[in-house]
Amino acid sequence: MTTRPAVFPRAQGWLRWALVAVPMVAAMPHADLRAWLLIGVTLALSIPLLWIHDARVRPLTTALPLAVIATTGALWVLLPSSWASVAMSSTTFFVVLRQSTVPIVLAVGLDFAAITAGAARYDVWKGALSTYAVLAVIVLMGLNRRARLARIEQTELALARAQTANEEHARAAALAERARIARELHDVLAHSLAGLALNLQGARLMLVRDGASPDAVAQIERAQTLASEGLA
Repeated sequence: MTTRPAVFPRAQGWLRWALVAVPMVAAMPHADLRAWLLIGVTLALSIPLLWIHDARVRPLTTALPLAVIATTGALWVLLPSSWASVAMSSTTFFVVLRQSTVPIVLAVGLDFAAITAGAARYDVWKGALSTYAVLAVIVLMGLNRRARLARIEQTELALARAQTANEEHARAAALAERARIARELHDVLAHSLAGLALNLQGARLMLVRDGASPDAVAQIERAQTLASEGLA
């Protein structure tokens, strides 16, 4: 089942976009031509992230975050002192949180490539080890959050099913009670109407025997007819 996209971005969309846009703006004062190109491409790619609510639905929601990770990683290699790593890491977190296995592997691979390229370019392999550790922590945090959301979703689904089962049980009990009352009413009324019809028949015979007026006999006959119809 698919849902219509919201007209206005959600709070999570704004946060996802801000964690990309703010580092790009912060990197502008130190940017050269190549860096400006990466900043512009990243900002353009980050705008649709505002409306990505379910990254499991459309291929575009998979490609955009990966493209953002690639451009921010490249910018971080050019400007290692910038906040481009924040944009790269935050986007990776959202990929781990929402995407399937293949996009997660690709995202981690892009991060690994950017860290390795930066370490090779500036010969800072010792610093790269700590960066690899930070990347591992981010991935683990995303997986932990993903598992927690899945448990919450399963709990809500179980509660909804239990509520539905309780409602069905209550409905079945109400129907059974109505059927029981209907049977009791049917038995009581049938017995009463049968007795009434017999008594009216006896009264009619007594009136005829005693020579009562035709109107009185007719009233008894009509009452007997009503009783018989009600019994039927």
